Amino acid sequence: MGEPALNMASAPAAPGKESLDRLRAFVSELEEEATRRVGQKQPLEQRWLEDLRQLHGQYEATVQQDLKESGKSQLFVNVTRPKTNAAAARLNDMLFPTDDKNWAIEPTPVPELHTIIDEGEGRAKKAAEEANRLMAQGMPQEAEALAESTNDNFASAAAEARRRLDIAKDRSAQMSREIEDQLRECRYNIQARDVIEDGCRLGTGIMKGPVLSMEPRRRWRVQRDAETDTVSHVLQGDDGSPRPAFYRADPWHVFPDPDALRPEDSESWFERHLCKKHDLRRLARLPGFNKDEIRELLKSEPTEAIPTHIADLRSITNIQNSAENQCFWVWEYYGAVTGDDILKLAEATGQTDMVRDYEDVDPLEEIHICVWFCQGHILKFAEHPLDSGEALYSFFCYEKDEGSMWGLGVPRIMQNSQSAINAAWRMLFDNAGFSAGPQIFMDTQFLEPVNGVWEVRANKLWKIKAASPNGHEPFKVAHINGHHQELMAIVEMVRRIIDDETGISQLAQGEQGAEPTKTAKGMAILMNSTNVVFRRIVKSFDDDLTTPCIRRHYHWLMQFSDKESIKGDYEVVARGSSVLMVREIQGQNLLSLLNMATANPHLERRTRITDAYRKAVESLQISADDFVMSDDEIEQEEQRRAENQGPDPQMARIEADLAIAKMERDGRERVAMLAHETKMMTLAEQMNMSVEELRAKVQLEGQRQEANERRLATEVAMAEATGKSAGGSV
Repeated sequence: MGEPALNMASAPAAPGKESLDRLRAFVSELEEEATRRVGQKQPLEQRWLEDLRQLHGQYEATVQQDLKESGKSQLFVNVTRPKTNAAAARLNDMLFPTDDKNWAIEPTPVPELHTIIDEGEGRAKKAAEEANRLMAQGMPQEAEALAESTNDNFASAAAEARRRLDIAKDRSAQMSREIEDQLRECRYNIQARDVIEDGCRLGTGIMKGPVLSMEPRRRWRVQRDAETDTVSHVLQGDDGSPRPAFYRADPWHVFPDPDALRPEDSESWFERHLCKKHDLRRLARLPGFNKDEIRELLKSEPTEAIPTHIADLRSITNIQNSAENQCFWVWEYYGAVTGDDILKLAEATGQTDMVRDYEDVDPLEEIHICVWFCQGHILKFAEHPLDSGEALYSFFCYEKDEGSMWGLGVPRIMQNSQSAINAAWRMLFDNAGFSAGPQIFMDTQFLEPVNGVWEVRANKLWKIKAASPNGHEPFKVAHINGHHQELMAIVEMVRRIIDDETGISQLAQGEQGAEPTKTAKGMAILMNSTNVVFRRIVKSFDDDLTTPCIRRHYHWLMQFSDKESIKGDYEVVARGSSVLMVREIQGQNLLSLLNMATANPHLERRTRITDAYRKAVESLQISADDFVMSDDEIEQEEQRRAENQGPDPQMARIEADLAIAKMERDGRERVAMLAHETKMMTLAEQMNMSVEELRAKVQLEGQRQEANERRLATEVAMAEATGKSAGGSV
């Protein structure tokens, strides 16, 4: 089942007359539906042409003709192009950074496994506490038995669950590497940047895939000559193995269901390919295409004309139309048919394997198929590449339209403002032309130019034909007022309105505006504010394009890949709107976190310093693997320093400080003792007794004072107990 398996099937058998009639009727229905959708898309294509003319700084033909006939200015101040380019550049920088991808594959959370782990660890902890209590009570045998039973019942279950989680994480990592390798091979990032460009210009960008790669894969391999024992490198062709690929689909040539409001609501899809005969021969070399049908098609001439929008696009970019105006319209169709219909089509096209698969299918069941046809010929007929039947087209809309699946681009959003700024710009230059010189009135009754030319020049001679009345001047001059400042104010006002309409300020275009910010923190705050609008757009890109594309790629590998080590139950996580978006703010916050953690020992013990530092380096768009040591390298470096160095310098400094403090305290005590002895000797001399007698007297006085205090305390206690005074002195 599936497209890659069909590609390796044997050549189809020649169908009979009845089968051919059934086949022609089916192709005729598809061609009629394709023609109907082409006609229904004409208004949308006219809107796209208007947007592209605006992008290239051109007026509509009717407007251009009116301006030309009126003799007014035809200038076009193109604000649309820089705004559109700024939006595309900003989104490309956010979604496709140079140091990371904007998606991830992670194992699906399994609550049962986490419950086992939590319960096992919790019960093991309680058992350990109970074993410690038994050990403290002098019952080591009971404590050992309890620990062994706990390990057998709970710890082993938790270890098994953790092992299964580790296996799932390892498999998801391998799946992620496999997807990343295949996306790089089909140049997914390049295709996605083209999709973003389409979204910003036309409003809608389309990514198609996964489909079988149409590019031949050739690799250099080593070849050894056994006779001469020499080694050479040989360029070998494609090995024929199916490879998924993603392509940017041209919005002009994709025709979904016109009534669908979302891509997932479209029941069928048509994609048009404009082919010459050499393109048909190239299709014949791809797996799955019917070479006999292509040979028959090559015997005829193309009957379809080049679409009119191509000539319009060439006229916008001032490119001469090509001489050839006929080509083959090769249609690629994805849709659903009933089980009975697919069985008849399989018989008509000679797909014997498909006939066996669907001979017992329920007629009510819908089967998703892929058909390539052109001018009544079926060039390829196969099942849908994915068993899920999911649409292979993902839409990215810069600004979503509630009434259609086709979005609005930057030119359409600012269309009215672009017209307003053009009008103000034309008025500015028309007024500048009128007010550049005065309006001159000449009375031809009294003047005549000597050279016969009625124009004003420096040093020109005029002949007076008759005497003019008193006070009459043959020359009069009138000046037209210039309103340059007022018109420039209109232009600046409209520019601010355009910034508000598009959400793309001058800061996003690399300019700080009228009030520049002088501090780095202030600039970071402004950049974060500018990113607010783009966060919504990037989130839309994540939800509508990145997630479904990577999910379909994952399904393709689960269905067709022969690498069992990568398969598992995973989910796709799009990361374009998370850390990659606010790189500037995140970098500053990480540096603040590192400074705060390293300044406080308590916070440092609770912070993964290495991980935070690695993220800070990545926020600078520098590969952390090139400069930051891994955990193993850090451990080896710490061991080496511990072996080569003596005591910790910090501890040695603390011990030295303590020793100095002890020496200072001892010195103060000795000084105090000397002062005390000196006072005792002075007092003894004054009292005409020896120092020993003075010390004995002081000691006796202290004992007497202590006895009086004890007696007083006893009397107070007795008085409180009896409520009356027990006598004595207070």
